[in-house]
This record gives sequence, C-alpha cells and structure tokens, in this order.
Amino acid sequence: MSSKSVKPFSAWYFVGKNRLRCFLLIFMFFLTFIAYIGGLYATNIMAMNDAYAERLDKYAIIYARESWKDFENAIEEIQARGDITALQQGYLPSAAVESIMQFPYGFGVSSFRSVEAFEQYCEYMDITCDTSNLKEGSFIASKLMANNRGVGLGEEIEEGDYDNFNRTYTLDAITDEAFYSAYIIDSLENGSYMLLPTDMPLTEFCEYMDELEERYDVYIYDGEKCREEDYSYLKSFEMIYSMIVVLLAIVMAITMSAAFVGMYQQREPEFAVYRAIGISKGRVVGKIVKELILMDGIGMVLGGAMMLLAIYLSNHLVLIPKGWMLMYYHPTALIGLILCNVTALVPLMLTRSRKLLKVDICEY
Repeated sequence: MSSKSVKPFSAWYFVGKNRLRCFLLIFMFFLTFIAYIGGLYATNIMAMNDAYAERLDKYAIIYARESWKDFENAIEEIQARGDITALQQGYLPSAAVESIMQFPYGFGVSSFRSVEAFEQYCEYMDITCDTSNLKEGSFIASKLMANNRGVGLGEEIEEGDYDNFNRTYTLDAITDEAFYSAYIIDSLENGSYMLLPTDMPLTEFCEYMDELEERYDVYIYDGEKCREEDYSYLKSFEMIYSMIVVLLAIVMAITMSAAFVGMYQQREPEFAVYRAIGISKGRVVGKIVKELILMDGIGMVLGGAMMLLAIYLSNHLVLIPKGWMLMYYHPTALIGLILCNVTALVPLMLTRSRKLLKVDICEY
C-alpha cells in the first residue's frame, strides 16, 4: 500500500514511513511462533495417537470379559445381522516406534488371519496397498512406520527391546497411510474380533456397540476409549508444555516491552503535538493500538507462512525419511501461540497508551 494513498495519522502511514524501525518489532511478534512450534513438538505423540483413534472411529474391536458364553452370543448376534463384517484377529503383537523426542513408545498392531481378511479391511478403510506378496508371517506398515523401523520391502523386522513378537515377520507391503500403522498376517486364533460396519451408518453402529456392552459381558474398544487412554498417559507432556509457554510468554512480554519503549520514547514529541492541537485521547489511543495490531498482524501473517514452509521442508527433507513427522496444527499449540502473543501485545497497548497520553508539549 502506497504511503500517498493513506492518511498521515493512520497506522499504515507510520509503518510505511518507518520500515526499518518497525522491522525489529514485527520480527519480535514473529518470534511468538516459537510457542507454536514447541507445541507441535510436545504434542507430537498425542497427534500420532489421535490419527490412530480417528481410524478406530470407523470400526471397533470386541473382547470377552469374564463370561466367554456372553462373548460367543454377542458374536453370533453380530454375524446374524449381515450389516457388520466380523473379522477374527490373529496373534496380536506390539511394536514400538521411536518418537520425535527420541524415546520409544509402544504402538498397536492389527492382526488378520488371512490375506483376504486384510483386503476386506483395506477396502472398507479405503487403504491402498499391494497385497500380491502377502502371506503367513507378512508385516504391513505405512511408509512412516517402515522408515522409523529402518526396514525396506522384503526385509525382516528385527524384534527390538520394546517389541513383543511371537515369530519373525517380513515387511511385504507398504500402505498409503500418512501416519504410523502396522498390520500382520497370522493364522493363530485370537478371541477378539474386528467389527467393520460395512452396511451400517457409523452413528447407528456406535449406538449398537454401546447397546452390546450393556447386554453382554464384553469390552468394545473404539476411538473414544483410545483417546481416553492416550490422554491419561500423555497429559503430562501437555502440562510441561503449558508451563514452558507461560514462561516464554513472560519473557517475550518483557523483551518486547523494552524494545517498544525505546521506539515510542523517540515519538513523545509527536504525540505531544497531537495533544496540543486538540486531537482527542481516544484517537491517540486508537492510533497506538492500530499500529501495534498492524505490526502484530504483519508478523503473524509472515510468521505463519514461513512456519508452514519450514514444517513442510523439515518433514519432507529430514523428518519423514527418519520416520518422524511434525503435524501442521494442534489445538494445544494454537492456544500456546495465542497466549504468548496476547501476553506480549496487551501490556504494550496499556503501558504505551498511558505513557504517551501524559506527554506535554511544553516539555519540548
């Protein structure tokens, strides 16, 4: 926007005429994105588990509790309906991935007793995967999972310290899923069944699962239960991040206040003239507030664009090849950014307005 097309009293006019002076202040607003990046890092495990929970929103897994007869009756009822596909699971191993924080955590593996059963699952979940090489003992993983484990197609999966395998598996297929996922083909019988609502609306399916748990002594694992478990396990990371954000917000507020004090002290004669020629306090305060909001907005727009580009390049050039990935958004990270930004911006508005309204033309 040209300085000729705006009024001299406007915020755009000041920023346009003082680009170098404003650059440092805009850059400091840009630095509040440190809180956002930190939030994405601290909530990365939670975000990965959220992706797993989202998959579980589309199906459920049923287990027996104390009464095996109740479990059998529930399975018979489900199979008699015809609108739910019940796939008996095979041996259920567990596999660990190394998180972006570089410590391992366990990851659930789904098991299918035949290749045909896995193909049914892929068709229902709209997963693309070459199943031509699958067989007993096959391991199927997403690209991110395979990279994290450092294994390629046709290679054996080495059992790590945090895995629980009953045999040697070979990576025979890679799915097109964006997050961590792992499956095996194992014909051993398991008491649990994967329930796919192939001909039933999801809302009706969820209601029916709740009804089954009320009528039978069974446990049904779904996306909601997965989130409850994850939150209880991972909430400590969120608490630590929250404390870090509060400290960062305080430091940013103090640093930015010191930087803005210097700039606005040099403008005290300017504001003294405004008051001397009768410009109201409301307009003076409005000018200060608009200037700060404008600089904040420019910092946020430029910072947001640069942050997204940085995450994209980091993911595709560094993180994904190592089996890690930063999400682009998480609500906790956004709250951290807003908190840090507001904590820095609001005190500036209040202190600078109060100070500049007291300047007297007679002092200059």
